[in-house]
Amino acid sequence: MKSSHLLLALLTLGGLALPAFAADAKKPKVKVKRPIAITEVDEAAVAVLKPYDKDGNFQIDRTELTAMQDAYKAAPNGPLKVFDKGSDGMLDDLIDRAGMNVKLGAVPMAEADKKRAEKAKQREEKAAAKAAAAPKADAK
Repeated sequence: MKSSHLLLALLTLGGLALPAFAADAKKPKVKVKRPIAITEVDEAAVAVLKPYDKDGNFQIDRTELTAMQDAYKAAPNGPLKVFDKGSDGMLDDLIDRAGMNVKLGAVPMAEADKKRAEKAKQREEKAAAKAAAAPKADAK
């Protein structure tokens, strides 16, 4: 007797849960529009680093770092001081150069983000124009 009550209770609960799952399956998927984040660029840091990036690849190479190290030794309290993360009076090849490359690398990323945002805006405008131009059904 107890097992039949248990079986009946399980079947009832299963029958109640089944329509909930079926209702979830019928819901249309809504596409969430997220704004495109524009990468922030440290303009002051880029202005200091840009003259040393001789090949214009937005990376400080070892040869370019050597020129920066010479300039930093000549003016230890100059604009290159902010890139001396170890505060040891030297621009290190690994730590300091990595920080510089992050600052410079933000420039092409920001440009790509802006282009992506412009394309998204153009797609939205095109879709709005298409929706406005679609023939409207006569209401009777």
